[in-house]
Amino acid sequence: MIDSIFVIANNLVLMEKHWSIPIPDRRIIDKIKPTSGTITKYSDNKFLVKNSNVGSEIDFVALISEDRSLSYILSALQQVRKVFESYINELTTIKIQENDVILFQVLSEMFDAGFLVITDAEELKEIIL
Repeated sequence: MIDSIFVIANNLVLMEKHWSIPIPDRRIIDKIKPTSGTITKYSDNKFLVKNSNVGSEIDFVALISEDRSLSYILSALQQVRKVFESYINELTTIKIQENDVILFQVLSEMFDAGFLVITDAEELKEIIL
């Protein structure tokens, strides 16, 4: 299960979705540095997992508990990236901000209580848009 997902560009939060309480403070993103690796410890039992693509200004970051599978989380973040790209083609800060409502709906449909349930972009397009 993913507790929260953040879509960021240059440490600026463009979007966020939360499935756990309490909702984390946005300042947790300050722990993610451009040179940070894939996983960063946030607290005793929470970690930030970052999905970055070379040449992309957009990073997807998940807040997870320590007992989660890293491969599942990275795969889920990559699926979110692919689905977002299918909706708006190129992921840029401006395109995400212009399409934030639809992308938030996409994120809401893809996950149920932090678990990835729908990954097919075409199936999502039948539901949204």
